[in-house]
Amino acid sequence: MKKWFYNLKISSRIMLGITIMIIIATIIGIMGIFSMQNINATYTLMYHNEMVSLESIEKAAVNFQRGRKTLDSLVLNSLNDDKEKVEYFLQRVTYYNTVVNENCEKYRQTDLTSDEQVVLDNLDISFKVYRELENRVKELATKKQADEAQTLIENNMREVALNIDTAFDKLYALNIEMGNECVKQNTATTNIFTISLSIFILIGVGAALRIGFLISRSISNPVNKMMVAADKLAVGDINVDVQSDSTDEIGLLMHSFEK
Repeated sequence: MKKWFYNLKISSRIMLGITIMIIIATIIGIMGIFSMQNINATYTLMYHNEMVSLESIEKAAVNFQRGRKTLDSLVLNSLNDDKEKVEYFLQRVTYYNTVVNENCEKYRQTDLTSDEQVVLDNLDISFKVYRELENRVKELATKKQADEAQTLIENNMREVALNIDTAFDKLYALNIEMGNECVKQNTATTNIFTISLSIFILIGVGAALRIGFLISRSISNPVNKMMVAADKLAVGDINVDVQSDSTDEIGLLMHSFEK
């Protein structure tokens, strides 16, 4: 192998060394690009799943509580003969319900785990019961039956609302847990890539030093021999030994010295 290398033209040896360095640098670059894309894709997925989900949960939970308070205000003001105010509270309740529904649907558009799906199914059941009770409360409020409406809120809706709050808390906790797990996986991937890249860089540096050493020695050793021979010839000593088994440019020059 070494003899084959020494028989190459000097320019070919240099180009071979440069080519090998380019290949090593390219592989390292591809590894870096692949790793960065992989980590970026993972974080993008985490954002669309965990971050978007958390945002949807927060908006749904906040507007659900606003809807409950607005419903209380509707009942408290139902005895007043102010149709505009009653209509205002009814519209606000409808608005908050719409925001809750939109964000719950937005949450469902993410990649759901089996645990999330179970919680969402239970949440749908609770919401169905809650909406039926809510419609009944609004009906009683418009009929100025505030006591019956308040009793329905305290005795029936409170427990259902607690189930809904618990479901939101579970979804929030699941997404926090998945987000932490994703960060751990990305950290592990980054560590593996860092170790792999460091090893490959060391191999590349070692290969570069080895190739540089071979090229340097393949040129300097014959040149040194010819310098010694030239010094002897300069003082009239024709007994010079510049034998070479290389067929490159320097080898051919050394053969000329032998003649």
